[in-house]
Amino acid sequence: MQWYRCPIERQQLKELMKRRDMPALRDTALWFILIITAGAIAYVSWGSWFAVPAFLVYGWLYGGNFIFCNRCGPCSAFIRTAKNARHRNRSR
Repeated sequence: MQWYRCPIERQQLKELMKRRDMPALRDTALWFILIITAGAIAYVSWGSWFAVPAFLVYGWLYGGNFIFCNRCGPCSAFIRTAKNARHRNRSR
């Protein structure tokens, strides 16, 4: 039986798999900004037809929170375990 082998070099694969804090912090900040903005737009547009797409976007962002739980659950988003635990508790 032959196992699949990545067509990239081992050193390059290690570099790609290295955990860093900045991408996770950037993604978390962007998610918070987007969900707060979508929630504010949904709140302001309550009672009009503009609320329907606003709540759809808010629900889509809220449902997308699974991505963060999935990454922080096995402690793979941040380098430090404390940051993973803090974010995991905040996003539940």
